[in-house]
Amino acid sequence: MFDPNPEGDKVPYLAFDPGAASNLAILGLDFKPAEAVHVMPNLEIVFYDRVRGVRPDTDVINRLTVYFAF
Repeated sequence: MFDPNPEGDKVPYLAFDPGAASNLAILGLDFKPAEAVHVMPNLEIVFYDRVRGVRPDTDVINRLTVYFAF
């Protein structure tokens, strides 16, 4: 999905392997423990294509989003 990004390892919030094309999958759930509160665990997974016969390791990032409505 993405062409290799030579600056990919410098992205502060989600670094990509700079030499391989990648695909990103984002999975999440939304829990509502109270009327004005949402808790959303997220999982971001970056899959890479092979480069010269070698596939970089898959990156898995866990995140947690909490939303309050006032």
